[in-house]
Amino acid sequence: MVPLLEAVTSAQSSGTLLVAPVHMVASAIWGQAHGLVSLELAQVGPPGTDWAGVYASALDAVTRGWAA
Repeated sequence: MVPLLEAVTSAQSSGTLLVAPVHMVASAIWGQAHGLVSLELAQVGPPGTDWAGVYASALDAVTRGWAA
């Protein structure tokens, strides 16, 4: 979690991410990524799910959601 906290702090300092409690932002990002990992490992998606595409879309949405 430390590298993510550092990345969020850096992005907030540079004006890339909204200023909000660092742990809140990092936990939201962490939860999104790890929720997807859990779904992939449990094979919850339909056969042939493009998990790389799912991850890319989700992380893009997270980035836009926290963008300054």
